[in-house]
Amino acid sequence: MIHLKIVPFIVQKWIKRQHSVLSIALFICIASLVSAQSADSLFKQGSRLAFQSQYDSAIVLLQKACDLQPQNMEIRLTLARTYAWSHDYKNAEKNAQIVLDNQPKNREAMGAIADIYLWSKNWAGLETITQKALNKSSNLNLAGVTDSVVFIQKYALGLIEQNLYDEAVKVLSPFKKPLKPLWNIAILKVRHNTLSVYTSYYDFSNGVNSQQKDWQTASVEYIRRQRRITVLGTLNYARRFEKQGTQWLFQAYPKIGHSAYAQLLFAYSDGKVFPNLTYGGSFFANFRKYWELEAGIRIYQVNTPLLQNKTERSTVLRGGISYQKQQHRFAYIILKIDGIGVSGFAHNLSYRHYLKDSESYLQLAIGTGANTNNQLTLQYDSFIINSRVVSAQINRWFNDRWRVTGGTTWEQNKNTDGSRQSRMTYDLGIGFRF
Repeated sequence: MIHLKIVPFIVQKWIKRQHSVLSIALFICIASLVSAQSADSLFKQGSRLAFQSQYDSAIVLLQKACDLQPQNMEIRLTLARTYAWSHDYKNAEKNAQIVLDNQPKNREAMGAIADIYLWSKNWAGLETITQKALNKSSNLNLAGVTDSVVFIQKYALGLIEQNLYDEAVKVLSPFKKPLKPLWNIAILKVRHNTLSVYTSYYDFSNGVNSQQKDWQTASVEYIRRQRRITVLGTLNYARRFEKQGTQWLFQAYPKIGHSAYAQLLFAYSDGKVFPNLTYGGSFFANFRKYWELEAGIRIYQVNTPLLQNKTERSTVLRGGISYQKQQHRFAYIILKIDGIGVSGFAHNLSYRHYLKDSESYLQLAIGTGANTNNQLTLQYDSFIINSRVVSAQINRWFNDRWRVTGGTTWEQNKNTDGSRQSRMTYDLGIGFRF
């Protein structure tokens, strides 16, 4: 039997123990609340910086928030997307995969890692995550169909970027309506041959002589698209100064790696109204997703008794930069001309608005440069570097097969005596893809 005096001592010890446990629990609870509040504050600040494109600062804050609450997958997923926006795809994939490992059915995490694979050109990973996401759409309700469209869109974009147009058409076939713009691009690209006919009429004002009223051109063009290269063959015809002539023009556009391509060209003529030889090329490189650089050269060779030497050459150096995002494209080109009767610089600025796909567009352009006309540069129109140019052009595909092009250009050149000569050019063309 326990002595009665011992009872208060036991109760006192029990109360102290319970007080200690309660204190520890209270401390843990307060610490958790402070940690959660700190993580939430860091998350909000980091997200705000990420959307302001301050990626480095945002990553630091979001990483601290993840350290405070490692099980918060919303913070982890935002960190993964921020890494992706800053082009650090390795860390982006690592954090998105942590979310998927903890939440295998998280559709937002699947969408994030699909974007990461698309932007980093990890085609195998993109295909795998897309198939995984589609397999989880067990019920074809409205939400399931919407999710499927999102992943199909990303997968098809990857196929098109790899020039796998046939595969893209098969994938997009059940989704023609919700993904119509992408379907239009794929169905255009999958047809490898295009045959087009163009004609142009030149209307002069303030001409040196009446022969300038009689300028007309026509072209027949064949285009063959392949996975790694596109080739063009063009027959040009012109009637100028009561003379007629033809030119054979060949061009090739080979792809170089994943983000670059080249243009190679060679043209031969009888020399009556075109230069005898034209050759050169350009190199194009994409960077930071939306930008493209160009560097190139064109050389024109003329055989004519009007010159002291039997053969004379004119050289045009080209440099350019363009920015394209969604349906808008801005481009600037600078030309350095060193040739017969003309030298100096010319500049061209253009804006292109895509209508429904990558090959239907409206384009506006303005240009300026130094120009001195003489008899030779009048005869060989390829050498005319206009001092002022304004143009508008439309290129539109119909029913995925027929293309109609049209445009008008106003040009003004400066003569050797200081006077100016203007002309209007009207262009019309039709093409068929098969």
